[in-house]
Amino acid sequence: MADNRNMELNDEMMAKAAGGADSGIPAPKFKAGDIAICLKSGYRVRILKVLEYYNETWGWHYVMKYLHNGAETDFAYDKNLAYCR
Repeated sequence: MADNRNMELNDEMMAKAAGGADSGIPAPKFKAGDIAICLKSGYRVRILKVLEYYNETWGWHYVMKYLHNGAETDFAYDKNLAYCR
């Protein structure tokens, strides 16, 4: 193994190494600026920031702002948000 430590990688080797662990992560449901409904309260919220993918159950993690009182929170996930129509 020590022989391969400083070797040059060719295109075929790079293609096999490409991909990584993020390949199964879905795209976020919402983007910054989107209006959504908080399922628990029924209030409309504005998505301020997309933070990171949390897990398969909860989905993406967001920072949101309630439109009725201006409060901001980062306890927003795909699981507790719905599209606003």
